Amino acid sequence: MRHIHNILSGALGAAVPELIPASPAATANPPTRREIRAQERDFPTLDDDGTARFLSSVWEPCGNRACDGGLTHHCLRDAPLWTVYAATGVRRSEALGMKWSLINWAEGSIELGWVVVEEGNTYRLRKLTKDGDANVVIYVDQSVMNVLK
Repeated sequence: MRHIHNILSGALGAAVPELIPASPAATANPPTRREIRAQERDFPTLDDDGTARFLSSVWEPCGNRACDGGLTHHCLRDAPLWTVYAATGVRRSEALGMKWSLINWAEGSIELGWVVVEEGNTYRLRKLTKDGDANVVIYVDQSVMNVLK
C-alpha cells in the first residue's frame, strides 16, 4: 500500500506545476505496515486432532447404496490424496505430479521430480526444478506407504 502511495505521490507531484493545482496524494494518509498487519486475519489451520478427525472422515464410506466402500467410489477416491497432503505438506501441484516410478518402497521415500501446471485451459507435467537441481526427496512412514499401495 505504501509503495503504491509513493508511486502515485511522485507522479501527481510531477503533474502539479503544469496540469493540476495541488497533488491529491499530498493529503492522503495511507495505513502503516503495522496497521495493515493488525487487520490481516490469521490463516486457519488444523491442529493434530483436527487433522486426525478430517482424515478419519475422508476415509469413511458415504453409506450410499451404490457405495461398495472401495476407493473407486466418489466418496473415497480422494482419501489417499488428502492423506499424502497431510503427511507430507506438499503443494497440490507436487502431489498431482508424483510418479509411481519415483517412489522407493523399500526406503519409504517419495522423490518429487514433477509438478502439474495449468496452461490456459489445459494441464501438463513440468520438471519440478527449472535449474537442474536434484529432486526433493520426502521420507514418510509405513502407514503412508500403505495408503499409496
